[in-house]
Amino acid sequence: PTPGFFFVLFVGFTNLTLLNLVTGVIVENVLGISHGEQVEAKQQEMEEKRGSAKTILADIFLASRTGVLSEAQFVAAVQKPKVRQRLASIGMAAADACDLFRILDSGQLGTVSYEQYEKSFTHVMLNPGAMSKDLLSVQCQLQREATRIRNRLVASGQRMSKRMTGVHIKVGSRLAAFEQRAARL
Repeated sequence: PTPGFFFVLFVGFTNLTLLNLVTGVIVENVLGISHGEQVEAKQQEMEEKRGSAKTILADIFLASRTGVLSEAQFVAAVQKPKVRQRLASIGMAAADACDLFRILDSGQLGTVSYEQYEKSFTHVMLNPGAMSKDLLSVQCQLQREATRIRNRLVASGQRMSKRMTGVHIKVGSRLAAFEQRAARL
């Protein structure tokens, strides 16, 4: 009786283990298929957003023949109902688009080029949330500061070069005078 009991127990345990294993494989396959579909849907959504971004930017920069817009031209373009509607369709407010213009105006000249705005607009649009706009703002501020520091270093280098030339001339003339005195003695 004891070996029969253990055999039945063994068969039952093996049956449960195999059923769990088969169930796990099936669930893993279903999750893999589901994940693949989610990735495809997200990629398709990104492509649609990129297309929408290009259309919106074309509408905004339509008035510019040079590819550069002033802030006044930009704000006027964003206020158009067609542009506002397209911005709303991608979940961006007109005020955010204007904020992005001010962030990107790194030279503080009141102008932004199409290429400059397009790259950042697409990045912010594809990475929604305050974080991406804030990071872009920090990046632009760092670029402004780096340019300012670079300009100061260049100016300091030029001043130092002029001083060194003056020092070189003075040292040369004093050395020549010293040599003349030494030659007389």
